[in-house]
Amino acid sequence: PNDVVSKCNGRLHVTVTSVWPKPSIQPKIVNRFDNVDQLVGFVAASCFIPIYSSRKFYTKVDYTNGYFVDGGVFAFMPPIGDIKVSPFPLRLLRPLYKSAPDITLSPREYSIPLLVKWSLIPPKPDKLREIYDKGIISS
Repeated sequence: PNDVVSKCNGRLHVTVTSVWPKPSIQPKIVNRFDNVDQLVGFVAASCFIPIYSSRKFYTKVDYTNGYFVDGGVFAFMPPIGDIKVSPFPLRLLRPLYKSAPDITLSPREYSIPLLVKWSLIPPKPDKLREIYDKGIISS
């Protein structure tokens, strides 16, 4: 939509890891965007896995002077927001975080190795729809 930036500003929190010009092990949480290209760039950067996503070690975000990678490098689940959603079972995440996610998949539904595989190689559309529908029911 034409007003996507105004709808996302202050509501969408995207986590990235800065690799240049100020490399940091602290994740950067971005929730303000100047335009659609910057919004899309930060969302793409928040999913960027070095070498796997492309042959590069980073991705550039338009309208910034920075290079970034996936925020999950140092903050798998950022400590922000009213509702946290994770595709991984709660038992796997609880030891790692002070604030556990509110919505997770049941550990009986899918194995951890399968979920990790799907994070790199997405399943077929019918399986994605099944997972999506389970998320709607859980919420």
